[in-house]
Amino acid sequence: GHHWGLSRPAGLPETFGVRWQRNIALPARSYRLYVWSRGGVRVRLNDVIVLEDWQTGPLRLNEVSVSLANAIYTVVIDHYQIPGPADFHIWWEPQGNTEWTATYWANRDLSGTPVSSEQVETLAMDWNDGAPVAGLGRDNFSVRWERTVDLAGGLYRFDAGYDDGLRLYVDGLLLIDDWQTGVARTASAELWLEPGRHQLVVDYFEGLGQASASLSWQRLGQTFPNWRGEYFANTQLLGVPVQLRNDLAPDFDWGQGAPIAGVGPDTFSVRWSRRVSLEAGVYRLAIRADDGFRLYLDGVLVLDRWANPDQAAFHEVRLQLTGQHLLELLYYDQSFAANIAWELERLGPILTE
Repeated sequence: GHHWGLSRPAGLPETFGVRWQRNIALPARSYRLYVWSRGGVRVRLNDVIVLEDWQTGPLRLNEVSVSLANAIYTVVIDHYQIPGPADFHIWWEPQGNTEWTATYWANRDLSGTPVSSEQVETLAMDWNDGAPVAGLGRDNFSVRWERTVDLAGGLYRFDAGYDDGLRLYVDGLLLIDDWQTGVARTASAELWLEPGRHQLVVDYFEGLGQASASLSWQRLGQTFPNWRGEYFANTQLLGVPVQLRNDLAPDFDWGQGAPIAGVGPDTFSVRWSRRVSLEAGVYRLAIRADDGFRLYLDGVLVLDRWANPDQAAFHEVRLQLTGQHLLELLYYDQSFAANIAWELERLGPILTE
């Protein structure tokens, strides 16, 4: 996969094409193929097209299932990139391959030498008043379940049920934290995940009485209800985002603080994107920022203040618009105060003579 951001491979213009090719030995089974890209993509296995989306468009996911024999396959991937932020990922995963590693301790805090460990296919435990494994009592024990999963990119909801305490980590990020005794209860959390492999870790402890633990997740979709916010620990939107989240609007005043955990108060960048449906009319799009920003409409740069902007004033553009449009707002902070404000205003109908 590649996160070029606003950069390009050395010597290439904003619009470019690339072909990757290699031979891969694959065992006989069914696979799910995923491609996450902004431009066009075509995938061939032994000269047979198995996935094709050869058109421009927003960042999107394509996927297809293929059944393969035990053989060596020549994989050819063609991709072309349009102006604007550049991203491309491809991966495949065997279907029906799931397993957790469960480790058990005879205390509440996962400390010391474990009593035992085992592989389990699902995390849906209801021990009631019994012990989870031989060597443990019915009370005062703890468990850690670990697993790596291949997931399509998108917004996911994780649902946990537990009695007594539970913590869920996704790629090291503490997503659910309810480390206390209590009755059986549930908790949910949402997180945007890039396509690829992700580590899930569930820590659990049982105090007294009944004991249960479960975890499930589902992909809610490829889109956010508001603005998709991608936060980077550099000023050029390079690499994998530290965090992706749903933002109500790109309207923040962080002062001299950090925007999110894992990113410092300076030298960071953010990409916001969303689709809007507009009534036909003349629109004012305006942005004020400290430090720099760029605004793309349907992949076309319409506002560019990437260096030394006038931080006190709104910079604006007026356009005749109607229907569906993709907005992408890029922002960076170099040092000191960080803020951004966004306005979209319909000024009136389109005038015709």
